[in-house]
Amino acid sequence: MNKQNIPLECKDIGCGKKVDYNEILDKLFQKSNFREGIELIEKLKLDSSVSQTIQTRIQIKKIKFLEKLEKYSEALVIAENLLNLPAIASNPKLRAQVLIERAKVLFSTGDMTNCLITIKMAELNLISYRNDRDPESNELMAMLILLRGGYNWHNGELKNALYYFKLNLELQKEIQNPLDLAHAYNNVGVLYNATGDLTSALKYLKNAYQKYDQIGSTRGLSKTGNNIGAILIQLGKLDEALYYMKKSLDKDIIESYIDGIRVASHNIGEVYWHKGEFQMALAYLKQSLDLCSKLKDNFHITETLIPLIAVSLELNHITKAEAYLTRIKEIEKQSKNAVIHQRFLLANSLILIQKNDKIHLEQAEAYLKEIIQDKIRYHDISMMAVIHLCRIQIKQMERTNNLSIMTDLNENLEFIIDNCLESHSHSLLIHSYLIKARLSMINLNFAHSQKLFLEAKNKAHTYGLNRLEHEICLEYDRFLLNSAFWKWNSHDEIEHYKKSQINQIKLQLESFFAPKNTQINDLNKEDPYALIFLKKNGNFLLTKEFNPEWKENSLAFDIFKLNLNTKLQQFLFDSIDLAKYEEFNLIFREFKEVIICYVFKGSSYSASRKMDSLITKLNEKQIFISKLSKASSENKPIYMAREQFFSQWLQRFITTST
Repeated sequence: MNKQNIPLECKDIGCGKKVDYNEILDKLFQKSNFREGIELIEKLKLDSSVSQTIQTRIQIKKIKFLEKLEKYSEALVIAENLLNLPAIASNPKLRAQVLIERAKVLFSTGDMTNCLITIKMAELNLISYRNDRDPESNELMAMLILLRGGYNWHNGELKNALYYFKLNLELQKEIQNPLDLAHAYNNVGVLYNATGDLTSALKYLKNAYQKYDQIGSTRGLSKTGNNIGAILIQLGKLDEALYYMKKSLDKDIIESYIDGIRVASHNIGEVYWHKGEFQMALAYLKQSLDLCSKLKDNFHITETLIPLIAVSLELNHITKAEAYLTRIKEIEKQSKNAVIHQRFLLANSLILIQKNDKIHLEQAEAYLKEIIQDKIRYHDISMMAVIHLCRIQIKQMERTNNLSIMTDLNENLEFIIDNCLESHSHSLLIHSYLIKARLSMINLNFAHSQKLFLEAKNKAHTYGLNRLEHEICLEYDRFLLNSAFWKWNSHDEIEHYKKSQINQIKLQLESFFAPKNTQINDLNKEDPYALIFLKKNGNFLLTKEFNPEWKENSLAFDIFKLNLNTKLQQFLFDSIDLAKYEEFNLIFREFKEVIICYVFKGSSYSASRKMDSLITKLNEKQIFISKLSKASSENKPIYMAREQFFSQWLQRFITTST
């Protein structure tokens, strides 16, 4: 409890003890017991011993409880009535409190225009009252900053929203209200997730989760646990995602938080679906469906029936899948909801695709195109629709050998990419680039394929998707190896290679929503040969060799120098930072005004990580930076024989770093 709140009236319950209703209401709110809070407020309303002043403050708290129960109309009526009271109209602080609660409700309803108007009114009232010696004044200011952040977030201004959320967090650290502090960490984490910084998002969300756990906030644990789980799924850490989701579910069950149980059960079921543990998936999804059915919540019933159909088809239980489809059809007939109609079309398509004959596939294709062309977009449905449409088109291309179908495939992949950029679905985005890369390989357009591979790799690195980056590097290493010897392949070998790429695309589309639960193989390292610092015009400034074959001025090294300029130009003009020279791999990185080229054999993932670490360490070596800058400006090389200390450090770093 925040002890510095103005207390509600305390009643003597005998033996000299008093009950503090302010503390009770705060604890009920912290623990997400919103209905119990409303019941207590209604009892206090009938208590004639409670003064009118205290009743007014209780009504302000009631708005908070009603907003959490999604009783927005009732909350707005109470707020309007309170604002018309003379006692509040003449008190800027109380008026600011009511306006803040009103703004929260308007935000939850999506009425951003009136929300902003209300925020500005609250700010003016708080400015006219502001008293730095009153801690509650800081709490109100923190709430307004939070609302400003939420408004910017809603408008897509993520940078501004993150600024306000971080400012709110700093204020909450000073105020030390446990629930609001947990909320502040959660909000910053959610914003980092929206901007694509998954590592920072996890850090803040786990901090929020810990604080919600400490105060026993069921809603907070449920919400944050599922947010953490969603990020961990993108990172391919399915077991850890299950840990957080199941822990949230346990809390929801203890507190009988029905909506939390429904959401957690649905999410856990989908994770088990991704893991290929279909019986477990069915158990949790059916639990979610039962809760939706008891609540007669048709929207969420149809939402849960989609993965139930998909899992049933995985088990080849077509009769059961058709029974689920019939249920969606019955709901769809009675509903005018466009999303439910799209779910009916999608469910129908899934079953038609399973039948896998020309007529059924054509009908499925028509349904899926109807979903994609609909102006009303529901992300999960649109994504499933376009991915399954791609699956149909790949089957058509495989059956007819008609490569013109690739035009339609590329258009659908662009649709996926646009939606993923908008929704920050990083894993799906990267997989789309990989499929486009394979389509270019089928067309024997290796230069374009190479760019797409590297774009996918760099995005995986940027978003902290290490598992996916590792997989891309392995695939890219194979690509470089194949392309190096492509001109010697026979016609039959080329056709076989094309078919292998089609099979890879099919596998990738089938597992689009099912990231593998894999670990990165730490034994997959690289064998270093040389590290070269050179100017952008190709002049060498410094060379460090790690293999006797590559001694400077040796024949192998001299031949390499003749071929390096072509690779350097590809890096400078086409951003090809990972290339092939004979049996060696080359990684390029910019450092200050020079280029670093790392020559190695083996894993490009390990080598890329090592180069990133090297750049970080070199930035700390100011003496070396000065020498390198001077060598570059004077166009004179640095001789490693004269830089023994640096040479030894570089030797240790490259040969021992992981």
